[in-house]
Amino acid sequence: MTLFKKKVPIGQLKIRELYKTPREQIFSLQKRFDSLQDIDINLTTHLGELDLNAWSEIKEIESILGNLKKSMDQINQDISFIGNNQEFFISELNLTAKNEDLLRFSDDLERIKPFNFITIKQFQKLLKDMIN
Repeated sequence: MTLFKKKVPIGQLKIRELYKTPREQIFSLQKRFDSLQDIDINLTTHLGELDLNAWSEIKEIESILGNLKKSMDQINQDISFIGNNQEFFISELNLTAKNEDLLRFSDDLERIKPFNFITIKQFQKLLKDMIN
C-alpha cells in the first residue's frame, strides 16, 4: 500500500511536503478509525437495546402463555367436575324447572281463579300440562 495518491519522484518534493503528506494521511486514518469506533459503539449499544426489547417481549409472551395455560387448566377442571357430577346437575336442573313451572302455574292459577272455578281433575290436568 502506498501512502501517496500519485507517485511523485522524491527529487521533485520538498522534505516538508514529504513529511506533511504521510502525517496528514495518518491523522486522516486516525479520524476515520475513531469514527468507525463511534459507529461500532453506537451499533453495539443499539444491538444491546434490541436484545433487551426482544427479551422483554419474550418474557411478556411467556407470561401470556402461562396465564392461558392456567385458564385452560381451570376450564379442564371445570369440565371434569361437571362430567363427574352430571347426574347431580341434571337433577338440579329438573328441580329448578319444576319449581319454575310451579311458580308460573300458581301465577296462572291466580289469574284464572277469580273468573272460573276449577275442579281437581282440571287442576291436575293443568299441572300435568305445565310440567310437560
